[in-house]
Amino acid sequence: MRARIGLHLIATFMKTGLQFESILKRGLLAFAFDLPNGSPEYRYVYHEVIEEAQHGLMFQEFVNRTGLDIPGLGGLDRFLSHTVIRLARVFPDLFFFFVLGGEDPIDHVQRTALRSGRDIHPLLRRIMQIHVTEEARHLCFARHYLKRNVPRLDPVRRLVLSVLTPVILAVMAQRMMQPSAQIVRQYGIPRAVIDEAYRRSPRAREKTLAALAKVRELCRELGLLTGVSTPVWQLLGIWSA
Repeated sequence: MRARIGLHLIATFMKTGLQFESILKRGLLAFAFDLPNGSPEYRYVYHEVIEEAQHGLMFQEFVNRTGLDIPGLGGLDRFLSHTVIRLARVFPDLFFFFVLGGEDPIDHVQRTALRSGRDIHPLLRRIMQIHVTEEARHLCFARHYLKRNVPRLDPVRRLVLSVLTPVILAVMAQRMMQPSAQIVRQYGIPRAVIDEAYRRSPRAREKTLAALAKVRELCRELGLLTGVSTPVWQLLGIWSA
């Protein structure tokens, strides 16, 4: 049973990851739609979409081979995904923080696992190796885009960006690093156990802070950690001085 729960957790993270990347691909295509001819961003975006599509196939094949029927994102997340896709055109800076919020935590988790020396199933190890190698380019593009464009924002958009970014990061970290509601229900895991292992666990909080450290430092570099936004980070439990 422990092995089955472990496999179910991994497969669920894979399913959530491929659904996140589906949102990402649709957002990137929307972002590229109005780019001018000769734009280097256009070429990069399409290369990323191609790689993310390969990731989706890879993750879905893993899920299929487990024999588990995993729905992935819940109804509310699916509904809100349409808003995220629209952000790519109307507020791309916030969209790219959504990208980092989804990719940085799982990238941190996978790199930590690969460096740990633990015995990892060969298929899972190979998937993680491919994923972290290709995601490095995607994360690099998102950071460079934000470093170039956030300083050009007007004060109102900078304020909105500084307040909404920690909300997005907190939600995405939870989706990528905690058991889904389906797993909790299916295996009858008591709420107290989830609280002890994740919501009130100092170790889980340390892992979350470590997974978001690079994005938090980017926000600091861009001047988005202000007297208004910092309390939001603290309230959501993702602040580290």
